[in-house]
Amino acid sequence: MKLGVIVSIDLLIPLGILLIIIIYLIYSRTRFEEDILKTYENKYNHWKENSSDIKKDQNIEDSKKIVGFIIRDGYKLRLKVFDKSSHNMIQRDKYKLENIDIKDI
Repeated sequence: MKLGVIVSIDLLIPLGILLIIIIYLIYSRTRFEEDILKTYENKYNHWKENSSDIKKDQNIEDSKKIVGFIIRDGYKLRLKVFDKSSHNMIQRDKYKLENIDIKDI
């Protein structure tokens, strides 16, 4: 009889250790997932704040206006821009290149 009790106690120790490891892994996994979720929510909110400028610019009427000059200096082109929003759009490559015919002027 003592042998059966010893065997069952010997099996309970590894089972207890295995149970503790499983609980720890489940807890660490949920904590990791919560941290990742918070990180991506912060990144999303940061993106929404920074991308609001683009939405505001798109709501402006599509009126044509002069925002700067292009100057040819030897083999280089220099752009001189009047306002900061146009400067940001040029840096993001948000422009369309068109040729102007003399007949159009």
